[in-house]
Amino acid sequence: MNLTGFLPSLNSDQITKLESLADVFLEWNQKMNLSAIRDRDAVLLKHIVDSLLILPHGWIKDGDRVMDLGTGGGFPGLPLAIAYPKADFILVDATEKKVRAVQSMADQLGLKNVRCVAGRAEQLGRVDKYRETFDVVVARALAEFPTLLEYCLPFVKVGGKFIAYQGPELSQTWKQYQNVALELSGDITEVKGAILPVEKAKRCFVVVKKLRKIFGKYPRRTGVPKKEPLG
Repeated sequence: MNLTGFLPSLNSDQITKLESLADVFLEWNQKMNLSAIRDRDAVLLKHIVDSLLILPHGWIKDGDRVMDLGTGGGFPGLPLAIAYPKADFILVDATEKKVRAVQSMADQLGLKNVRCVAGRAEQLGRVDKYRETFDVVVARALAEFPTLLEYCLPFVKVGGKFIAYQGPELSQTWKQYQNVALELSGDITEVKGAILPVEKAKRCFVVVKKLRKIFGKYPRRTGVPKKEPLG
C-alpha cells in the first residue's frame, strides 16, 4: 500500500517514516500482542491512516504540547508525532510494558519529540506537571465518551482542546453529553465526520474546548469515571 495518495499533505520523509513505523510495530506486535491487526497493509490503513484523518482540520499546531491518552500500541500518537515534528508529544498508557514498547518504537524511528509515560488518567490528572498543561489531548478507542471527558479534560489547559476519535454514532448523539462537558469545564465546539479510505468506515471527531480551570474534585478516584460516568 502506498500512503502518499492518502496523506497528500506529508512529505516523502514523513511517508517513509510512517511506513517504517508499520514495520517496527509489526515486529513488536509479534513479541507482545499489541494489536489483533498483523497484516502490514491493515496496519497502514487501520492504525496509521486512521490516526491521521484529523490532518485536514489543522487542530494541532507547531509548538503545541500534545498528550495521547491511552496510546496502546502507539496510536494515534506516533503517526501524529511524525506528521507534526515541531510539536511535543507525551504518550500515556496504564500498561507499563506497552509504554516501554512504544518508547522503543519512537527511539528506533528517531522521534525526538516523543516521550512515553506509564500511569492511569485518574492519577496523572492530579500531577501538577501534567494537570492543565497540554494544548491538545487526543484519545482513540479508550473509553465511552462521558468517561473520556473526565479522563482527558483535566490535562487540557484553558483555551486548549480535547479531540476524541469516535465512531459515527457520536455525530448524532453528541448533544446529550454537552452538560457533562460543561461540568468538566469544556464545551463541545466541533463535530466532524471522516471516512477511512478503502474500507469506507466512518469516523467521527469530537472537539471539546477547555473554557476554564476544572473543579478540583475531577478526575474522581481510580475506576470511578468508568463505573459511574457523569451524566
